[in-house]
Amino acid sequence: MAQGAAEWCVGVARRARRFALSLRNHAAIDASLNARYSESSGKRLAKVAVSSIQLGQVWRGEADGQDYLVTKLYNEVFTQYAMLRPAGIVAPDAPLVRVKVTQGSQGASLPGYTFTQEGSF
Repeated sequence: MAQGAAEWCVGVARRARRFALSLRNHAAIDASLNARYSESSGKRLAKVAVSSIQLGQVWRGEADGQDYLVTKLYNEVFTQYAMLRPAGIVAPDAPLVRVKVTQGSQGASLPGYTFTQEGSF
């Protein structure tokens, strides 16, 4: 019985080592300042409203051209707010920006920001 347990432990250790090596080949999502998913190919992004603001969406600031990630949504009485952080900065060090969500006939939007992901969710 002890030998079977030892073989099992060796197998688990071997799988854990392979998993750790496979992680080395993958970059973190926020590793670079120019995240791949939010780069534009020189084309001008049109202002669009989305059906709803969701966590993880990327919005580009019109004032500075920087990409921001939606990290939190909350309501205060009749108003909804989105908390944004710069996409290229590690989360604990990131300054947060609070933006009031505007609702229109075409959907929700963030004033001063443009939705950068293709397609609406």
